[in-house]
Amino acid sequence: MTPSGRPSKYNEETLDLFCAALAEGLWIKDACVVAGIGVQTLNDWRKRHPGLEPRIYRARELARREALRKRGILEPPPSNFTPRQLNWAGQPMKESESYGGR
Repeated sequence: MTPSGRPSKYNEETLDLFCAALAEGLWIKDACVVAGIGVQTLNDWRKRHPGLEPRIYRARELARREALRKRGILEPPPSNFTPRQLNWAGQPMKESESYGGR
């Protein structure tokens, strides 16, 4: 049986538009307008596609860093910089540690 209803707009082009708008500093609602989707659609996608969360996080982090850089608070990171996760106490985690892994 074929699915009924409108075909999904979930594709790379839509996600790229959405993430680019977030990286420019737009709010989620405004980025949804740019991508041509509704906020509820985005929420549904976030539930169905867990791989979307890291893309959203990276886009928002780019916007945050750019805003701090414009204010002169943040120096650009060196080209070989890789961020490390912090544990619950705010200390850098070792390579062998992970959250919730047994």
